[in-house]
Amino acid sequence: MQDLATLGQRLFSDCRLEYEFLRTVGTPRRLTLLVKGVQTQQASLTQEILGPPVSAAFDATGQPTKAAMGFAKSQGVPVDQLRIKETPKGAYMAVETHQRGQSAKRVITEALPQILSKLAFPKAMRWNASRAKFGRPVRWVVAFLGDQSLTIEFAGIRSSALTRGHRFYRVKGKRSGQTFPLTTATNYIETMKRLGVLVDPEE
Repeated sequence: MQDLATLGQRLFSDCRLEYEFLRTVGTPRRLTLLVKGVQTQQASLTQEILGPPVSAAFDATGQPTKAAMGFAKSQGVPVDQLRIKETPKGAYMAVETHQRGQSAKRVITEALPQILSKLAFPKAMRWNASRAKFGRPVRWVVAFLGDQSLTIEFAGIRSSALTRGHRFYRVKGKRSGQTFPLTTATNYIETMKRLGVLVDPEE
């Protein structure tokens, strides 16, 4: 679970999403990443990107070279938007880019499958036609942002708002191991306890 926590911290850092705290809980059959206080919008990003040195950016007649044009194209700007940046190593072409922050829902939905694929296991295997490697067969996936269910896909499994109770513990009126709907991430630990599953290792 520590690996999941580390990957989760990296995800939110890379995605420029602030949060209050992050922890992992789980059982041998469940891995859960809980993150509290996630901001609703990703922080916008302004950065300066250096390109080729000025000496390689213009030819003898002062026209931009392929190096300058290629750099401008890679950054999605016309050549005339490049500027000269003086650095301790000399003068370089540079461009300032602005990336508007996206909604946390969109960012998290895109990023979650990536950290699941990076989880390390002593004996990971490929369990189905998706060829995704994991420590055990993936039976179901649930992802929530607050009370909103997120749609992601991992190991050929599409997420839903349904989780499962204990394999052997029967909730009144239900069979053991039956699916149950979740409505929010806020009370996940308490909900699982009512279903006969203790996901918090501290309990």
